[in-house]
Amino acid sequence: MKNISVWLPHLNREVVKGVRGFKLCAYLIALEGWRRGLTLTWYSNSNNVNNIKKLGNSYNGKFFSLSSKDRTHYFFRSRGDLVTNEAVDITRNKEETKKWLKKSNVPFPEGKRFEAPVSDEEIIEYGTSLGFPLVVKPTSGSLGQGVMTNLNDEAALREAVLYVRSELNFKDIIVEQFICGEDYRVYVIGDKVVGAVKRKSANVVGDGKNTIRELIAKKNRRRKKNPYLYTRLINVDKEVDSMIQKLNYTMESIPKKDEIIFLKGKSNLSSGGDSVDATDELTEEMKQVAINSLKAVPGLPHAGVDIISDKTNTVLIEINPTAIVGSHIYPMEGKARDIPSAIIDYYFPETINDQNQKSRMYFNFKSIQEPLASGITSEIKIAPPAKGDLSAKKYTIIGEVQGVGFRQYIRRKAFEFSLSGWVKNTEDGSIEVVVCGKESLDLDRFKLICVEGTERTNVKEVREEPWPEMVMSSFEILDDSEKNQKKKNHKEIEEYKKEIENLKTQLNERNDIIVANKQQLEEISNLNLEIKQEKVKAEKELNKIKNSRIWRYTQPVRDILTSKNKN
Repeated sequence: MKNISVWLPHLNREVVKGVRGFKLCAYLIALEGWRRGLTLTWYSNSNNVNNIKKLGNSYNGKFFSLSSKDRTHYFFRSRGDLVTNEAVDITRNKEETKKWLKKSNVPFPEGKRFEAPVSDEEIIEYGTSLGFPLVVKPTSGSLGQGVMTNLNDEAALREAVLYVRSELNFKDIIVEQFICGEDYRVYVIGDKVVGAVKRKSANVVGDGKNTIRELIAKKNRRRKKNPYLYTRLINVDKEVDSMIQKLNYTMESIPKKDEIIFLKGKSNLSSGGDSVDATDELTEEMKQVAINSLKAVPGLPHAGVDIISDKTNTVLIEINPTAIVGSHIYPMEGKARDIPSAIIDYYFPETINDQNQKSRMYFNFKSIQEPLASGITSEIKIAPPAKGDLSAKKYTIIGEVQGVGFRQYIRRKAFEFSLSGWVKNTEDGSIEVVVCGKESLDLDRFKLICVEGTERTNVKEVREEPWPEMVMSSFEILDDSEKNQKKKNHKEIEEYKKEIENLKTQLNERNDIIVANKQQLEEISNLNLEIKQEKVKAEKELNKIKNSRIWRYTQPVRDILTSKNKN
């Protein structure tokens, strides 16, 4: 199904609203464990934990623990404490990873690491001897930054080396073979592949009407609706311009209908690539390469694995023990795969049989972030969710009801009845209320509160309908949808303004380069002219000397001197 994505119903956009970046992975796994009844605690640092590799300075929203009656496991983003620190150290260094893969006969591209002191010329000489096409990438890079692919000649290799080492300042790099085939991110737990996405390079598809610039804007608007790709937009940069120029297009060109325009050489999702679920299309060989790569590294029971495959030959590119799982849960195309559930199954297998008893609630992620980030506390334990048979309903209150006081009154009454949910104004002047509780009688009593209203309201009607979706464990007053839309529109306008300013800056920089090149050409032309004039002048002087009497009279002497020099 082209361009159709099917997400997990319990992880809709509302559930993960406001959770972005690396925090999304942590939240999804923490939420799964919490819904199964495990005790969830969030931390602002990892000072008291020895079996979690400490990477970076920010742990807020990324570091948590889940506990059963028997044990506690700690997690940093998607990586749990069963992944050893040794495994993290090995996989962070691409050259070291290859040593372990070689021991287990896991196929990978041939290549070599070059540390900072090595000259660019030595690197280029090695790459040329290895044979094209090639890839240049930082030894310890991430998110596809600095990865230059499909370099087909020495000029492209030289440009890539200069760009990665000089402009991006990655002095320690790897040069290796470029492998043709599809790019996959495979998530492996133990001996099983639990999800795979095919990553396609950033692209737009022509419709015969819109320019490439307009198609990119449309694609980005779609990506903004995806909880995982929200911040991973297609940015118009040097590489995009180069790719378009190779097709003899500009940003204002209008591609033909259904014409695919690739904008990047690499397929990394952070660079604007598309994620397409490919779990069911992996061959047994592809699965085995991914599984064997984890077995090759000691202490690595689960991780994300990058492979390149043409369905006949498969090679391993990279292993990431702290892999982002959002691409599997929110693909742009295809069916979502429940990686968080598989991870909790692995760490707490005793909860597998209780999955049907999972709570239908989720917690407010923002409410735990603020006190941790502000330093008010270093850890927060989340109250357990209500489990079992819960009743949930949605009430639409119609009339003169949209005062701030009425929503606060509704929230206060919800707390009195121990109900979870939310209340918000709608654009048509009504109020929507979603409530969830253990007793349906409590919901009926709450409905009477809505019907009665307050002295400052005039309730004309209360419509009731079942609510099958997830419900927040607390009771919140949500922002007005109209205000939200205005904020969203304002934000988009500001982003478009920034994009226009960036384009203007790029245009000015190019104009400056063009002017500088013209000046340089003029200087070279003037210098060549001066050289020619000096040459003509020197030739005239030489001819003048050769035609003089002194030159003729001294010829015998010069002949004698020449003869002596030869002897």
